[in-house]
Amino acid sequence: MKKKLAIVLDSSCGIQSFKGHIKNDNVYFVPLIITTQDGKNYNDDESLTLEKFEDMLINNERLLTSQSNPGVVLKLWETLLEEYDEIINLPISSGLSGQYQTMKMLSKDFDGRVHVVNTNGISLLQQYIAKWTQQLSDEGLNAEEIVKKVDKECESINGFIIVQDLKRLVAGGRITPAVAMLAKLLKICPILKWNGKIDKFGKARTWKKAVNETIDQLKKDNVKKVEIGWSLSNTSDSDYILKQLKDAGIEIGTVVYIPYVLSAHIGLEVFAFMCDMKEKI
Repeated sequence: MKKKLAIVLDSSCGIQSFKGHIKNDNVYFVPLIITTQDGKNYNDDESLTLEKFEDMLINNERLLTSQSNPGVVLKLWETLLEEYDEIINLPISSGLSGQYQTMKMLSKDFDGRVHVVNTNGISLLQQYIAKWTQQLSDEGLNAEEIVKKVDKECESINGFIIVQDLKRLVAGGRITPAVAMLAKLLKICPILKWNGKIDKFGKARTWKKAVNETIDQLKKDNVKKVEIGWSLSNTSDSDYILKQLKDAGIEIGTVVYIPYVLSAHIGLEVFAFMCDMKEKI
């Protein structure tokens, strides 16, 4: 007899956009936590609006993010296991947070009924992983088989991030103030690599050149389709990027706002290209 499966994500998937694209009664969420400079904590859930979050970014030199409250996670698991046979958790990439390790440790007390995937993902990536997880369950795989299969595929996740405003990278210690000042003077725009964590990839003179060099790399990697996350406030910038992708023959998939917990560290003027995962589902 097929076991009844619940899927749990944290808010790094982008709860609002997730519910707009994927509707499953067996999908549940736990919020990550965003902390302002004055020590006030906000649950990153549906009650945190885009307007409120952008106000927090503008009025705080630095925002901190932290894992979900373990008590909230345990309570959700215990409640779900009254209705479901098994739970698969799809947390934020272990390269960005200790959420995966914490969930993995907590799951040991549930007699093999609670499983945790090292997704290497965030935002749309997690949304597709959740959809694929459900598809595998519908095909008859049990939770252990699903986790093994999904874990392996998630190792190859990758993408690129272009950041215009370096203030958040300085605040988070990813670059020094001196480097940021020099970049501003020389109009240098960094290109970051996403592979489960954020690494330096390259740099270009001017933002538009950074966009074009990133698209050239996507073509070299034989990427046919990208999913897009952005938090750009300038519509002309986003229009430029979409046109360049179209001219390069790269299909544009879903476009969503970057989850708040990522924007807290890389700022508002950001554009991310994530290599499409739909071929897996």
